[in-house]
Amino acid sequence: MIVVAALACLAAYVAVAGPAALAFGLLSQAIVAAPGILILPAIAPAQGWLPVAAFGPLVGQALGCLVMTLLWVAGGRGPWLIVAAPLIVAGLVPLARRLEGRWTLPAIERGDAIAIGLLIVLTMLVVGWPFAHVGDITGAGQSYRAYFTADYVWRRAVVIELAKGAAPLPVNPYFTGDVLHYYWMPHVLNGVQYRFAGAWASLDELLLIQSITIDVYFVAFLYGMVRLFRVKPWAAASGVAFVILSTSFEGLYALFDFSSKDVPISAVRDLNIDAISRWYFQGIPIDGLQRLLFYQPHHIVGYCIGLIGLIALAVRSRAVDPAAFFVSGVCLGLSIAISSFAGLMVTSGAMLYELAGVVRTMDWMRGIKHAIAAAIPLL
Repeated sequence: MIVVAALACLAAYVAVAGPAALAFGLLSQAIVAAPGILILPAIAPAQGWLPVAAFGPLVGQALGCLVMTLLWVAGGRGPWLIVAAPLIVAGLVPLARRLEGRWTLPAIERGDAIAIGLLIVLTMLVVGWPFAHVGDITGAGQSYRAYFTADYVWRRAVVIELAKGAAPLPVNPYFTGDVLHYYWMPHVLNGVQYRFAGAWASLDELLLIQSITIDVYFVAFLYGMVRLFRVKPWAAASGVAFVILSTSFEGLYALFDFSSKDVPISAVRDLNIDAISRWYFQGIPIDGLQRLLFYQPHHIVGYCIGLIGLIALAVRSRAVDPAAFFVSGVCLGLSIAISSFAGLMVTSGAMLYELAGVVRTMDWMRGIKHAIAAAIPLL
């Protein structure tokens, strides 16, 4: 099944990029993810490949984003950043070994590899066709109609500004005379790639390679997170598949609305599903999981590293463990820096979780120690 999943990913990659862009884009993504894949087995050497596959790549992505951003603000602009940042992150591996035994991560069971393989194939079936038509040349020009234009054009604009190399912060393309203050850290890698490879890799190719890669990381993360709580592989895979396929309550309402008015169901293809909550109910926009898969890989990294921070509290093996809370604070801080709204939500959840534990045990000194340990990296 893993071979089938690899072939499905390859088909999706080939559909969005040429050989040169693929070679450079995939190598860049692999280099940035590699330190996280080394950190996880250092923390839990006896747990096997599942925690490494589920959490490692996103840990590497998040830490790589931070270090690459710091190097960028310090004046670094060359392709050497793609190697230098992961090398610096890899320096955390010896420290990670000192955290061994603090968490009980999911042990491998028969069926895990098949489950993850099936979920990756399902994800490629969902995103592959739309991604293959991003930027199609039509009689009316270049078309992004198959994509959610606002998110994708925003992402393109930020990467283009980053690639120009303005110091120390990129120019805000949406407000004259200002710089971008947030939501650009996760795009530094794409900015470095495009600045270096603009002649032989288009921006669409680089962005879509990253989207497919992080979608694969995401589905593996969701599966691993469910398995943390001793759910059987078939049940975990079924739950993740349901979440991937059935998260759009806005889409469900549109199908009901169209059917009740004798409007052809096919008309949903001409509807901005993400805007229904605003158009129909004058409410706030609601982001479904499918929006993350299609349009927002940076938010995937933000949500996932934040949830890893929450997991660091929830599955720790020691009731009093400031080191675990320091690690959690690092993850939650990264989440806020990468995707501020996601980070604030998960950080609030982590605070409530520990507060409930402190109130239940009445161990106020534990709460003080943990609050200080988490606050240092958060600040």
